[in-house]
Amino acid sequence: MPSIELITPERMYERSMQRRKFIFFTVLALIVILIGFKTVYSRGKDNAIAGLPVPVQGEASGGTSMKIGKYDVTLDYIASYDIDALVISTHNYSGSGLDSRLVPRDIALAWGKVAEYNTRIDFNWSQSGRFCRFELHGDDYRNARQYCPNYECEASNNHLIACDSSTRSKIKKIRRGDHVRIKGYLVNLSAVTSDGKTYYWNSSTSRSDTGNGACELIYVTSIDWK
Repeated sequence: MPSIELITPERMYERSMQRRKFIFFTVLALIVILIGFKTVYSRGKDNAIAGLPVPVQGEASGGTSMKIGKYDVTLDYIASYDIDALVISTHNYSGSGLDSRLVPRDIALAWGKVAEYNTRIDFNWSQSGRFCRFELHGDDYRNARQYCPNYECEASNNHLIACDSSTRSKIKKIRRGDHVRIKGYLVNLSAVTSDGKTYYWNSSTSRSDTGNGACELIYVTSIDWK
């Protein structure tokens, strides 16, 4: 005789709960995977690239202007700029201020030995307050002094001003670990409102300076991934 299973209300409830648990944990696992993927994609990953040259800076003249909110903004070209570098960190800024609207994203870049040893030496890169910082401890400090003696001069924090909407979209796509080439101009910015409120923001023109004022303010005309 074929076996007959008596399905009681209690048994039906138990099976229903098992199905619900299976669905719940399956959905939960998918959410965790998606969050992890999004986090990895948005943050990028550590990378190292050998042979990246010192950024090329040349003579330039002229400038451009634009309207940002209530500000009439003038950008004076102080040097042409061509940087082929490793992205070591990115940081987004939000807010209604002119700086956030004009430069919503900073990109930290490295070249030379810093880019070459970036995965063998933990520089602990971080960005905030429009600065890029690093911390070296123990063996990493000793190795940096040995293999990257000019480490303070082979990385920079860059404030990127897009020349158009296409370039702005490219800036948003830059991730840590990318190899990018950015061309444009180092600029000094001056802005004024109709009621006389002013704003100034100047670029560094040296790769060897540090601290306040050492960041590059770049009017970006092209971005390429390599």
